[in-house]
Amino acid sequence: MVISSAHISTYGERVVDVFYVKDVFGLKINQGQKLRQIQRRLAAALGAEQADAQPGEAPVAQGAALGGG
Repeated sequence: MVISSAHISTYGERVVDVFYVKDVFGLKINQGQKLRQIQRRLAAALGAEQADAQPGEAPVAQGAALGGG
């Protein structure tokens, strides 16, 4: 798996992270089991970042655009 692109956008106080993930050949990932595994890993990584946040910081919105286009 390769994160081909990652984008962070803000909407007022809201933050949105988007990750475009492709397989090692640069192709869209279509397998449900693989997509769920990627989602779990991204959520875990983002959760670890949130645990390190300072008091008063806004939490990170978790989202993923999996597969790329």
